[in-house]
Amino acid sequence: MDGFSSLYGFTQKIKASVKEKAGDIFPCVTAFTFGLTPVGGFYPFGWAYFLAKDTCNVAVLVALGLCCIINGSGLLGLTLAIGLYAFKMLFKDSKSGQAVRLAAGTVTAALLCAARLQNGPYNLARGIACLALIPVFTFLYGLYISPAENSGTAQKQAGLATLLFTFALFFNHILPTEAPVQWAILLITLLAARDGGMLCGGFFGFVLGLSCGAGCSATSAICGLCAGLLFSLGASIAIPVGCLAGLCTGIYFYDAKDMPRIILCFFAAGICYFVSGGKLRLLPSPEKDGESASMAECSPPFAAAFSELSKSALIAAGNKDGAARAADDYAAFSALLTGAKRREEAEDKEDTALSERAAVLLRGAGVHAERVTVSGGRTKRLEADGIAIDRLSLSSEQLKSIMGQTLGCKMKQPEFVLNSGRATLYMESAPVYRIECSRTSLCKKGEKVCGDTVSFFSGNGYFYSLISDGMGSGKEAAVSSRLAGVFLEKLLLAGADRYSALSLLNGYLASRETEVFTTVDLLETDLYTGKAVLLKAGAAPSLMLRDGKCKRLEIATAPTGIIREISAKQLCFDLKPRDVIVMFSDGICGDGNGEETAKLLTEFSADVSTATMASALLTEAVKRTGKNDDMSLCVIKIIPS
Repeated sequence: MDGFSSLYGFTQKIKASVKEKAGDIFPCVTAFTFGLTPVGGFYPFGWAYFLAKDTCNVAVLVALGLCCIINGSGLLGLTLAIGLYAFKMLFKDSKSGQAVRLAAGTVTAALLCAARLQNGPYNLARGIACLALIPVFTFLYGLYISPAENSGTAQKQAGLATLLFTFALFFNHILPTEAPVQWAILLITLLAARDGGMLCGGFFGFVLGLSCGAGCSATSAICGLCAGLLFSLGASIAIPVGCLAGLCTGIYFYDAKDMPRIILCFFAAGICYFVSGGKLRLLPSPEKDGESASMAECSPPFAAAFSELSKSALIAAGNKDGAARAADDYAAFSALLTGAKRREEAEDKEDTALSERAAVLLRGAGVHAERVTVSGGRTKRLEADGIAIDRLSLSSEQLKSIMGQTLGCKMKQPEFVLNSGRATLYMESAPVYRIECSRTSLCKKGEKVCGDTVSFFSGNGYFYSLISDGMGSGKEAAVSSRLAGVFLEKLLLAGADRYSALSLLNGYLASRETEVFTTVDLLETDLYTGKAVLLKAGAAPSLMLRDGKCKRLEIATAPTGIIREISAKQLCFDLKPRDVIVMFSDGICGDGNGEETAKLLTEFSADVSTATMASALLTEAVKRTGKNDDMSLCVIKIIPS
């Protein structure tokens, strides 16, 4: 027994020693790895990592100096490394650590750029393009490796994503194929979606995917968004659906010859997750750190950081003309995240005035509750705790009527949950409208495929109708219009706002090597409030039939994908029961402006179905235009619920 105890003690000492050494080895390996990762001829990541660390580790300095010798920074690099070490020793006790590190990063970048003067103006220009990378990545790395200064969960997640992005960029640079890196990115995205939720999964997928290009970024982000949305239902549902959504997105970003590799990466990531039993963890669990790990805490200042990440990835890929477009994409993605956060906060925030009013009215009606809470923005939720169910004299319909008048919206049937002789009342607002809709399309004479895409989809209390008319006709037009349809549908159902989703689509189309553009005609109908928004980018006019009179809804804008600046505009209006809205592609108009379609629309009675209207309008257009272009239309009727 004594011999066993001695052996156990000896193994524990070895384990502790290895753990201690690993704590020293990992920063050195990281500094060395980052120091060998090029961006546009620069090697900024090692410098940023060294500056971001609070400690003055000599081994990390040696690793960075070795990188300077390997990548050709020469004497200047070694001099800077020693100078930075002395600088950190001098300011190691400074309380303004982050500001000091950023200043040092800016000076370091400026000196490295100045060294490019001897290599000609082109190299100097590339150096100036990377000037912001050292201070920016110093800040981003510091969010994770210097957590004392940044205690917020979202900041830590942003720092971790930046570190992982740099590792992915390094391995993508040295490996002969992108497949292992893409597989690792997808696995990390699934872990982030599980640990941090929908927005966190989308954020990690988007950032890490940039190391392998825009296609990997988009597919990983969609996979993370969809998986994070469904993880509450279990991994067996979330992972297959997330991977399938990512694969569907990949169809529009990759050539057919690349799809087997992409499918294999998704399959391998899903299998690896299940084989591990879900025990792999990327982010701290809420039980351990006492706070939510949701990326919903993202704030607008991240837009600048996203822009720099995007520029660095595209410069590394040699895309000199795409940096500005990528910066716009990152700003749009940041707006998407922060917009989703604001809407989530509005829906979860308690309305104290309405809560007090609802409590008073319930007491007046004989319903005594210990606590009444009303929350929500466009939709309302009421929760009343501690109700004596045996003393309740109101019917369900009476409760609906009282709460509907109090909260100013239509309410669903009340629900009661019993607990120890008391009950909790739950009520929430109900949609005021439902939709009857029909669509129809016809391809151009001589073509086998219609280049228009017409789609209906709904979620979060919104109904969407979309017509996308691709450039030209036939198969090429169909591909671009279907890309726009799938892109917008996935983002809108994931919680993105209209304009941010359209900005991301425009940035992607504008950055493609081949000329691809498409019109977008999007109707968003809020079924709870009756408010509608018609968003048009190069689309034909729409028509609204109300009380037997037809009104044109028209905006002159350019299609998406033509110019970097999105030029879409929107019309906002309130809906009324029995309103009919007709949306169509320019093939329906022919050489006119839709006057014939508007005239025919006014001849329909109120009880005519949307399917009958759509069929009649298309038949009239075919007779008038002779199928000289793809023809598509949809008819939406507003029905009181």
